[in-house]
Amino acid sequence: MSVERQIRSAPIAAQLRSNGCHRVDSLVEYAALTVAPAHLPHFYVVPESENASPSQMVGVIDQRVKARIGVVILVHAQARSGDAPGEALEQEIDVVRRALLGWTHPEASGPMAYEGGSLLSVDGRAIAWRVSFSCSYHLRKV
Repeated sequence: MSVERQIRSAPIAAQLRSNGCHRVDSLVEYAALTVAPAHLPHFYVVPESENASPSQMVGVIDQRVKARIGVVILVHAQARSGDAPGEALEQEIDVVRRALLGWTHPEASGPMAYEGGSLLSVDGRAIAWRVSFSCSYHLRKV
C-alpha cells in the first residue's frame, strides 16, 4: 500500500529563489509573523486548497487532485515619490508570475496556471498581496 505525490512547498521556493526572489519562506513562517520582516520584499509559499475528483478505477484509488498554491508578497508601503506612483508591488508580482507560470512542479502532472491575485492587508508599513497558481497531480493508493 503506497500513497504517492503531493505538491510540496520546497520546490516552489527553490524556483522562486532561482528567479530572483531572495527571501522565500513557507506557511509556517508566514503564520508566525506579528510584524512585517525588516527586509522586504519577502515571499511566502502558502498552500491554499486541494480539490480531488473521484477515483475512476476499481480496486485501486487514482484521483486527480487540483492543488492551489499562493505566493504572498510583502513589500514596503511608500508615499508617492514625484509624479509616479510606486511600482514595487507590480514589479514583484511580475517576478513571481515569470517564475511560476508554465513551470512544472516535480510532483505535478502539468505546468502551473495563473489563478489570480488579491490584496491581503495594508498596515501603513507593508502591503501583503497573494498571487495564486494551480496545478494537478494524481493521488494513488494500491
